[in-house]
Amino acid sequence: MRTDSISLHQLLQSDVKWKSDAVASVLNVVIRYVAETLESAGIDAKLPFQKVTPEGVIFVAKWGLLVVVAYWIISFIVRLVVGAVRQTLWLLKVTFVIGMFGWILSTTGASAETTAVRLAGLVCICVLLGIRSTSAKPDAHLEDKIKMLERRLDDDGEKQNGMMEKSSSDQE
Repeated sequence: MRTDSISLHQLLQSDVKWKSDAVASVLNVVIRYVAETLESAGIDAKLPFQKVTPEGVIFVAKWGLLVVVAYWIISFIVRLVVGAVRQTLWLLKVTFVIGMFGWILSTTGASAETTAVRLAGLVCICVLLGIRSTSAKPDAHLEDKIKMLERRLDDDGEKQNGMMEKSSSDQE
């Protein structure tokens, strides 16, 4: 089993070496063509590098892979933190509303009109704070489906109108 892992490692190493050689060769050809094209256009093309090596290709690929993985990890962590903060703020809003509702109902000295006004104010606060759901777009896919069904109904209605006009012109 140890020899299998060594041979697999050697196989991957040789594959990476072969591919980096190929990419370096292609890049060298492209650099040569770009330099010749720029020189033929009268532009003095002094590139900071004249030849791309396979080791340079591997170095750039490793750093590129590191950047992509770091971006994925950072974006995952940011999404987790934003989601946790969003949930916490939603919980604070709900706690505030429930506390205010309890306070409004527990005040025994207030008249019915005062309690009604307070409850209406609490409803306005709920609307302003946006206390509905914890999801960002709860019904977006449903709205898309409804629009699609409405388009189908419109298309079917147009087809039926066309068929009715055709049949009425045939009867005449």
